[in-house]
Amino acid sequence: MALNDDLNKLMQQFDQKQVDEAAKNKQRADENAAFRADCKTFFDLTVQPLLQQVGETLKTGGHDYEIKQEAGSAGKPSGLDFTVKAKGSRGSASEGKLTFYSRDDVRKLEIFGGKGGSKGQRSLAELTPQVLQELALGAVKEALG
Repeated sequence: MALNDDLNKLMQQFDQKQVDEAAKNKQRADENAAFRADCKTFFDLTVQPLLQQVGETLKTGGHDYEIKQEAGSAGKPSGLDFTVKAKGSRGSASEGKLTFYSRDDVRKLEIFGGKGGSKGQRSLAELTPQVLQELALGAVKEALG
């Protein structure tokens, strides 16, 4: 009888571990989805308008720009690419780039800047308008410099 009790207890513990793991995975997936949604809102309301302002100013000098945004999904980060193209340029040699990718695992954005490579990871709160302006200027300097 004790053997059956021990076996039943082990099976119940196993079943509970599976339930707990499934709940943890669902919570993690929900948190990741919420973070990606926060990133999209941040891109839409903060980053994109600032980059459009920079790009439209550049257009007055004959330069061009492009902004591409990708919504994230499970296993795929949300992202935003800003490309500055110097007037008369042909090819990527005269382009400046600034790229943001969401990192669900650390709840931060990974930032890349063209030839300079990674600019590190920052939380949404760390990406103040001043910081975003500096990053955008870096992309412009890369294209026009």
